[in-house]
Amino acid sequence: LAEEDIGLSVCDGIVTLQGSVSSPAVRCQAEAIVWAVGGVRDVENRLRVQRQPTSNGGVATTNRTDV
Repeated sequence: LAEEDIGLSVCDGIVTLQGSVSSPAVRCQAEAIVWAVGGVRDVENRLRVQRQPTSNGGVATTNRTDV
């Protein structure tokens, strides 16, 4: 998670996560870590998933030779 852009704020045991992460799995991992902290009553997960663009502009390609 060290490479992710995650900020948080806490008010009365409610933790708000903000920023962007590289995958849905990282988003869930960040929330799970917060829930493991004592005193947390609720988590507002406002993290956005920003996938890395592919080298071809996001278009999926295949190299099939049997077509």
